[in-house]
Amino acid sequence: MAQDRSIWLYFQDELPFKSLTPLFTPLRCLLSGKKWGIVLTLGLHGSHFSTLDSKGRVAVPARFRPLLAEGGQVMLTFQRDPCILVYSLENWQSIARSLAGTSPFDDEANRRKRLLFGNASACALDRQGRVLVPPPLRSYALLAKDVVWLGVEDRAEIWDRARWQSELVRGSR
Repeated sequence: MAQDRSIWLYFQDELPFKSLTPLFTPLRCLLSGKKWGIVLTLGLHGSHFSTLDSKGRVAVPARFRPLLAEGGQVMLTFQRDPCILVYSLENWQSIARSLAGTSPFDDEANRRKRLLFGNASACALDRQGRVLVPPPLRSYALLAKDVVWLGVEDRAEIWDRARWQSELVRGSR
């Protein structure tokens, strides 16, 4: 069973951000007297610095584990950016279902499928909450010892820390 990833926000009388309400896409809204309650689903967010050990293992951040590693497994792959994409099995199955409906004659969809599925690896977490990053994925992302985990809503990304810093500089221009 998936862990609840919701947060309740309560307001007296009227919602203070009526014009912003559509942006939050509330899943449920309850009216109880004059109190409003809105449930917002939270995904992965934030960053966490970590290190790869000599065997290529990296600890999944504790705050990411409940959302990513339910059942003790994650899916690792890459796409175009020089990083590793980390999906929960639930999100991975959702991606597989959405790409299964694409035409075999759609060149872009076929490229996306090759990159995602051809390089994917199901990886189990060990007792310390670490995952072994397969050597081909480590090579693709040019991971050195120092890495950064990024929460990107429905997935996490593992970047080489120096490469991520240069990406931040590039993005701030």
